[in-house]
Amino acid sequence: MMCRVVSIMTLLELVFISQPKRDGLYKYNRESDQFIPYLNNSADSISLNKSIVNALLTDQYNNIWIGLWNKDEATGGLIRYNPATGAVRRFQNEPNNPNSLIDNRINSLLEGQDGQIWVGTAQNGLHRYSSKTDEFIRILSDTNQSNYLQAPSPVVKSDSYSSVVNILHQNQNGNFWVGSVNMSSNLSDPIMTQTVDGTVYHITGIGLNHFNPVKGKLSHYDLSEMRKVPTVLFEDRQGQLWLGYQRSGGIYKMDNYTRKFKMYPELKGIQRSCESQVNPGIFWISTLNDGLHRLDSKSETITSFLHDEADEYSIGHNSVRTTYEDQDGILWIGLGMGGNEGGEDGKGGLDRFDPQTGLFRHYKIPRDGTSDFNLTVYDIAADKNGFLWMDTGKETLFRFDKNTDTFKAYHFPTATDSSTVWLVAENGVTFFGANDFTHRVSYQYIIEKDTFISCFEGDQANALIEDEKGEFWVANMGQGLTHYDPKNGTKESFTTKDGLLNNLVVGILKGESGIYWLSTRVGLTKFDSKTKKFTSDGLPQDHFHIVNIKASDGQFLFGGNNSLYTFYPDEVNGNPFSPITIISGLQIAGEPYNLDEAKSKSIHLSYDQDDLSFEYIGIHNGNPSKNKYQYRLIPIDKNWVDAGYQRTARYASLDPGAYTFQVKSANSDGVWNEDDESLSFIIAPPWWQAWWAYTLSALVISGVLFFLFRFQLARKLEQQEANRLKELDTFKTRFYSNITHEFRTPLTVIGGMADELKLHPDDNPETKINLIKKNSSSLLALVNQMLNLSKLQAGKVNLDLQQDDIIVFLKYLVETHDSFAKMKNVGLQFYSKEKGLFMDFDPKKIEHVLTNLISNAVKFTPEFGKVLVIVEKINRNNQPRLQILVKDNGIGIAKEQLPYIFDRFHQANPIHENQGTGIGLALVKEMMGIMAASITVESNPDQGTTFFLEFPIQNKSPLVSQNEIYEFTELKEQEYSKTEEPSATKNELPLLLIIEDNADVTYYLQACLQDQYQIQSSRNGKKGIEIAFELLPDIIISDVMMPVMDGFEVCATLKEDERTNHIPIILLTAKATSEDKLAGLENGADAYLIKPFDKAELIIRLNKLLYVREILKEKYSSTLISSQAKKGSIENKLDTYIEKVEKIILSHLEDEDFSIHELARELYLSRSQVHRKIKALTGMSTAIYIRHIRLQKAKELLASTQLNISEIAYQVGFKTPLYFSQVFKETFGESPNSTRK
Repeated sequence: MMCRVVSIMTLLELVFISQPKRDGLYKYNRESDQFIPYLNNSADSISLNKSIVNALLTDQYNNIWIGLWNKDEATGGLIRYNPATGAVRRFQNEPNNPNSLIDNRINSLLEGQDGQIWVGTAQNGLHRYSSKTDEFIRILSDTNQSNYLQAPSPVVKSDSYSSVVNILHQNQNGNFWVGSVNMSSNLSDPIMTQTVDGTVYHITGIGLNHFNPVKGKLSHYDLSEMRKVPTVLFEDRQGQLWLGYQRSGGIYKMDNYTRKFKMYPELKGIQRSCESQVNPGIFWISTLNDGLHRLDSKSETITSFLHDEADEYSIGHNSVRTTYEDQDGILWIGLGMGGNEGGEDGKGGLDRFDPQTGLFRHYKIPRDGTSDFNLTVYDIAADKNGFLWMDTGKETLFRFDKNTDTFKAYHFPTATDSSTVWLVAENGVTFFGANDFTHRVSYQYIIEKDTFISCFEGDQANALIEDEKGEFWVANMGQGLTHYDPKNGTKESFTTKDGLLNNLVVGILKGESGIYWLSTRVGLTKFDSKTKKFTSDGLPQDHFHIVNIKASDGQFLFGGNNSLYTFYPDEVNGNPFSPITIISGLQIAGEPYNLDEAKSKSIHLSYDQDDLSFEYIGIHNGNPSKNKYQYRLIPIDKNWVDAGYQRTARYASLDPGAYTFQVKSANSDGVWNEDDESLSFIIAPPWWQAWWAYTLSALVISGVLFFLFRFQLARKLEQQEANRLKELDTFKTRFYSNITHEFRTPLTVIGGMADELKLHPDDNPETKINLIKKNSSSLLALVNQMLNLSKLQAGKVNLDLQQDDIIVFLKYLVETHDSFAKMKNVGLQFYSKEKGLFMDFDPKKIEHVLTNLISNAVKFTPEFGKVLVIVEKINRNNQPRLQILVKDNGIGIAKEQLPYIFDRFHQANPIHENQGTGIGLALVKEMMGIMAASITVESNPDQGTTFFLEFPIQNKSPLVSQNEIYEFTELKEQEYSKTEEPSATKNELPLLLIIEDNADVTYYLQACLQDQYQIQSSRNGKKGIEIAFELLPDIIISDVMMPVMDGFEVCATLKEDERTNHIPIILLTAKATSEDKLAGLENGADAYLIKPFDKAELIIRLNKLLYVREILKEKYSSTLISSQAKKGSIENKLDTYIEKVEKIILSHLEDEDFSIHELARELYLSRSQVHRKIKALTGMSTAIYIRHIRLQKAKELLASTQLNISEIAYQVGFKTPLYFSQVFKETFGESPNSTRK
């Protein structure tokens, strides 16, 4: 059924009429989703079954007014219907009653703000119905009187009207707008212009319309006396309106006071007119065959300029196509061929006219640059450089240089005709091709490059807009909207596929924020260039023409088919009213469900009714087919489901439970109604899912789970207890290991020094006794530390507070550690922002805390590092506190270790730390707690560590006497006198390197071994490796527990390097576990001694290792290792190294100048390193070893070849056979000849 929506009676009832069958009204029933006839009883006198319903209105009393479109009394007129009471009344034309309707054909209905009903009819005007008098007042029925809308609101006057009233509207100010149609209007392309004050003039087939948008006034001027339709409409600078006629000729000026038009002498074939920019009020009028005319609007005189064959300074031809006035007031005239523009030589071209002299000058336009030939000039424009550009309508565009009077031709890639539209821009000239409606090509000319660039191809380009980016938007006739970017030459087209209303775009105006308004042959549409979306809903649908203007106040005007549309684009918003959503139907397992019952009682479904389909609709009168929907089923859908235009939703296999179906809708502009419509229902569970079944199952499962939980809990507790005992055992083992380590080092010194005193009582006894005393004090301090920790944890330690200047106390305390820091080559500095601060503190406990922190900082800071102690007074929660920072730039602590460093027995990176029990920081933490103080730490590996200590500032304890002096235990290392310079005899002793961080142990080792060895020492592993590489000692003793690099790493590094892999290494440590011994041996250690060690055992170990090296020397000096390698008898890395050296020497055997320098270069070692390495392995100097290799090779040659002695001598690198024989006999005890025999 072909229908159109006439009106929305209520929010829930849509009323339609059927035009083809003319069978009245239909009412929509949402329950049955059907349209049913309304007031359609044929037996009733007011039946609408044969009526055409053309207008509907619901007034404030809920009366329905029905306007019919029938001229006869039976089916026409106006009906008022009261749905509540069923009362019906018909109003019709009564010929003898002036207070009745004048026409039975009703077009429009409106209820005014005062409650009066306004009726527009198809003929003879407008009516107002008064409910008080029950009469109609005819407003626009008398064509002889002035036409006013008689209303209590402001009056709008119309000087001309059409009696067919189609549209009625009353705005918020009370003004009425009447829309009418005049059937005689038949102009297909109206002409429209806007004046300076915003007034719009619009030429139609029946005259001239004048619209004032400010006053809202529309006037009409009858132009029938002018016989023809004007073709030119323009306004001068004085606001004077001018009309021009092309065919019949003539110019008319409108008098602004009388609103009458005055005609000037006829000018046939008017083409264009322009107002002088230099002399306002002067108009230049061009005609097709009647020359050039100058109109003075002030004196109302016309001066004509015609071609005179006898006057060479007259205009070149009477066919004037266009004019252009430059900034100097010179007029440039484009001439035509005359007649039908067939063309002949000597016609057309360009003329220059100087108004000061009154003389014309003619320029012939050369065709193809070969001969003089004039062409018709259709248009002239100038660019920023002053060049004139001329459109000749052919395939060529001409540029004229006014300075040199020369033309330059630019040929289009594709030919164009005389209707080319072009625009001069800053970056060149843009052209839009031929107006032949068959083929259209657009180009852009770039001045700097003198080239044409093809922009796009398409149909007729009707309008062009350049945006702020310099890009163009082109309205095409058939190609829609085209976007062209001249910078990169790209284009983009938008057509009906992209949402455009119609591809025949005739006009375009630019709004704000990238919005463009397009007029097409079927209606108006809005385009958003940012989102690239079109909007046409709610905009006028008409046959638009190439007529559009943007008024000075921002108002847009578009010319339609005998209609003018005006609006402010900012006020044209989307439809703000959202639809009302209703759930129109429900199907359960494919069967309809009565929703009326759902309103009176809740919906309860059985468990097998789990397949539901919901139907819904959004009630809205604005393009309802484009309404969009979203729905969700709670609790199934967490988010809204976007259904688009779909009006059904289905859910299958729903589980038992309570559900709520929600749906909401949006209008075609995307305005959502957030008040969703909902429908709740419950699906009952099967019997096995009833509450009692769940309860019974829950009890059974709970019992089983409780039993399993108890069982698992018991196992978990048992496992936790086992883990706790294991962890405790680990702590104990590690603690005892650390304690024994701490005990073994001082016991080693104590026992060793005691033996030295016993054996050598006169050899520096004071130093040895001090060492014994110092190390015994260390043992005592360690025991006291363990006891103090136990007391603190048991709560048996009390504070001994006293009031004194803590800044002085802290300064002296830090200074006691200065000598210890200097011994380590570490800078220790004290800073205080307070000169003095008296407060309560416990001196002994603060001494213990800071001594622990400062000693650790010095120990773990590399040489030339810094340790800072910073003191300042701060406020914490409005309470004064003393803050002490102990900061170093040492090795730092790993982030994962920070949470545990205050735990008992915990050690961060124990392999790389100095020896310790792991209770020092735990003791610090406990003491800080006793003093109501706090301690925190920040650290980054390889950047340093900072400890933050905060103490409360109080003054409650008694002041300390100024004479009292604090006694501090100075933390320092024993200073030893330097070892005396070795004598010449001592230089022959083996070189021993001791790598030990404990100075006391180093001193004890030196005391034990100084008579048997030359001794060098290092306090950390890294430095020890550097000394070993430099000196290549004969044997090394290294501790395992050292800072920077431990003994295991030292051993592994030296054994992997060719320079030092021959050196025997003894690891000396307090770690006595078998795992530690295995780790040392796996890293290449030759022996492993445990502290405290026996001096005799140490000396025996050293001698045995050196003895083994002597055996190796004999091995390497007796025969060539390379010869053994051929037999497969290479035993170790040393054999491999000696073989490498021998191969280098043998490869240079004939080179008699080959020496230690060349050998060192081949081995990438220094001369001294090569010498000490070979000396250590063979017992020979490098030169002797090279000669030894030569002789060994000679001995082999004597036994295996028949070469004579001289040949062998030269072959093995000896300069003379005599010297060869001499050293051969010295080495082997017989001459070469005897060896051969």
